[in-house]
Amino acid sequence: MAKSGFYGLADSSLKWYEKVKKTLSEYGGTESKVDPAVFYWHDSNGLTGVLAVHVDDFLWAGTNLFETEVISKIREEFSVGKEASESFKYLGLGLSHADDNIKLSQTDYVEVLNTVSIDRKRAKDSQLSSVEQTVLRSKVGQLLWLAKQTRPDIAFDIAMIASKLKTSTIEDLKRVNKLLRKVRNDPVSLHFKGEHVELLLYTNASFGNLSDGGSQGGFVIMVLGENGKINPVTWQSKKIRRVVRSTLASETLALADGIDCATSLATLYNEQIFNKCTSEGGIPVRCVIDNKDLFEAVHSKKNVSEKTMRLEISCIKEMIQKES
Repeated sequence: MAKSGFYGLADSSLKWYEKVKKTLSEYGGTESKVDPAVFYWHDSNGLTGVLAVHVDDFLWAGTNLFETEVISKIREEFSVGKEASESFKYLGLGLSHADDNIKLSQTDYVEVLNTVSIDRKRAKDSQLSSVEQTVLRSKVGQLLWLAKQTRPDIAFDIAMIASKLKTSTIEDLKRVNKLLRKVRNDPVSLHFKGEHVELLLYTNASFGNLSDGGSQGGFVIMVLGENGKINPVTWQSKKIRRVVRSTLASETLALADGIDCATSLATLYNEQIFNKCTSEGGIPVRCVIDNKDLFEAVHSKKNVSEKTMRLEISCIKEMIQKES
C-alpha cells in the first residue's frame, strides 16, 4: 500500500502542496488567507520574508536573516535544481532587481511571436478556413497571455478579437498581425520602485459595443508611491459578465469587479506589511470613474430605476464605506 503520493496521480499536486505548506509552516511561515500560494514571515520589527509557490517553482524575497534561518532550511528539505537571483526568469516572465527597482518584462517571449502569412487577394470580410481558425486561436492565445502578464496596452484590442472567434474573418487575422507587430516594435516593461502609499483603481465600460450586442468592461489597478509615480499591478478587459440594459449598468458591473480585485490586493498587502488579514486600516484604495450617473448613484440615498443594479450599487456603497 502506498503511503505517499506519486507523480502523475490525480492527487499528486495536492499532496505536494500539502507537504510544502507543512514544511513552510514548520519554518515559521504564515499562509496567506487571500492567496494560499503565498507565505510570509514576520518578527517584532515587521515583515522579514515572502515566498510564493507555483508547483515546484519558488519565488522569494527577504532579509539576510530570513535567508539564513528559512531559505537555507528549504534548500536542505527540497532538492533544488536551479537557483537564480537579481536577473532571472520565473514562469516565463523576466524579472530583474537593481538599485531598489524591480523590472518585469517578456522580451524573450515576444521575440518568438511571428505574424501570419495572408494572401493579399483574400477579401477582408471572407471567412477563415479551419486551418486559419486554428492559427488565429493560437495567436490570440499567445497575445492574451502577454496582455494578462505585462501588456495592459493591448488588453482591450485582443479581447475584442477573442470575443468573435466563432465568426472571425481575414480582417481579424490582419488585426492580430497588427498587434504582433506592435508588441515587437514597441516593447513595454513594468517597473516597481519605492514605497507604495495607496492603490488606485480606474474602471470603465461601454454599452453594447461588441459584435454580439454584449458590452465590454475593464479596470486597471496601480500602486501610487510617495514620489507621485504610479505602477500598474493588475488589469482586466473583458465582456461584461451578463447582459445589461444601459451604460450605467455596464459601468456599475465594471466598478464592482474592480473593487473586488482591489480589495483583495489591499488585503494581501496588509497581510504582508501589517500582518493583519483585512482591507481596512492599511493601504487605502481610491476608485476613479468617469460616469456621472454611477458617481451620483453611489453617493445618493435614492434608488436607481434599474432594479437589477440596486444590489450591485449597494455592495459598492458598502465596500467604499469600509475603506473610508
